Amino acid sequence: MENPTTPPKDLDDQSTELWWRAKFGLQELGSWDDDDAPLLDSYARALQASRKAARVVTKEGPFARGLEGELIEHPALEIERNEGRAALDYATTLLITPAAREQYRRDNEGEIDD
Repeated sequence: MENPTTPPKDLDDQSTELWWRAKFGLQELGSWDDDDAPLLDSYARALQASRKAARVVTKEGPFARGLEGELIEHPALEIERNEGRAALDYATTLLITPAAREQYRRDNEGEIDD
């Protein structure tokens, strides 16, 4: 079992760096809990998958040929979209997006940590 407070070993360098930056940012915000690590893992993996799919689309173009030779949307576009949406959902839940952080700050304004 991997250490839950370090990035998964299957992440590429860019995703690993993003994982660490997000974790440190959440620690500074005061919202990090080690139990959030699996969610952060999912966020980093979703962004990684979206980037990989985007590279395929860049290389091969936004269209592909269907089973009967018809022009269709490249399947990697759907992967890119779905993983991008998933990453945004994870980011919002983790308070990584600016709007989510601002809402967290407003909701916790005036509270003192024990």
